[in-house]
Amino acid sequence: SVPEIKMMKEKCHDAINAFQTCLEKNKDDPEVCREKLKELYNCTEATTIDITAVNQKNK
Repeated sequence: SVPEIKMMKEKCHDAINAFQTCLEKNKDDPEVCREKLKELYNCTEATTIDITAVNQKNK
């Protein structure tokens, strides 16, 4: 849903920007950005857990 996407973007803003910047700087070798991708993945996973907990609490 839209609120969940908004929450994801807010919580993972730094990780999204870091990964995007890395990709822009390393267009010829995106493998360099693997660690930034892991950080983004970890953020989205943690945020998904938070969202699930909030949704369960609101039921």
